[in-house]
Parts: sequence; structure tokens; C-alpha cells
Amino acid sequence: MYIAATLFSKMAAWKVSGHFINFEVWLFAIDLALLVGLAAVALTSDRYWPIWLTTLHAYTVVAHLGRLLGPTTIFHVYVGNSGITADPALLLLALATWRHARRVAAGIPER
Repeated sequence: MYIAATLFSKMAAWKVSGHFINFEVWLFAIDLALLVGLAAVALTSDRYWPIWLTTLHAYTVVAHLGRLLGPTTIFHVYVGNSGITADPALLLLALATWRHARRVAAGIPER
């Protein structure tokens, strides 16, 4: 889901200098779709990390909503809030993948 969202985001905002001046409808739609997908994973998972990942990404969606509801939001605040959780989310995903690989290697059954 993250790879697809990244590719679609790059297609929607391939020229950074012209974006984030106004509310970004396509980036909001992509982020909202990713949020729905992450929430679906979180609802069906027996681990905590999908909930945390969903919560981190929800902040990005709220940043878009903040720009929609307050169009006078400062440009740098909108850009910063839209991407501030990306690195922690990817770090969390990498950590969760590493822990999963350790459990599988140790022979701990997964559902």
C-alpha cells in the first residue's frame, strides 16, 4: 500500500514547487485511501503496530483537512504537517517487518 501510495503521490505532485500552495485534492484522496487500507489491516491484525501506523497516517490526513478548513494556513506548516509522520511510520514498518522475520526464524507460529 505504501509503495502504491508513493507512486500515485509522485504522479499527482511531480512538480513540488507548484504544489501545497492550495489544498491538494489528489494527495488528500491518495492519503485517505491509504488510511482506509491501513485501518482495514489494523482491524484484522492481532498486532499493535498496524494501529500505530494507522494513527500516524491519520495525522497526515488531518493536516490536509486543516488546510481545507483553514486555507490561510502557512505553506510550510501545511507541507511539514503533511509529511512529518512519514519517516516514523516507515521506521515502524521496518521494525515490525524485522520482528516478524525474527518470529518466523524462531519458529513461532503466525496466524
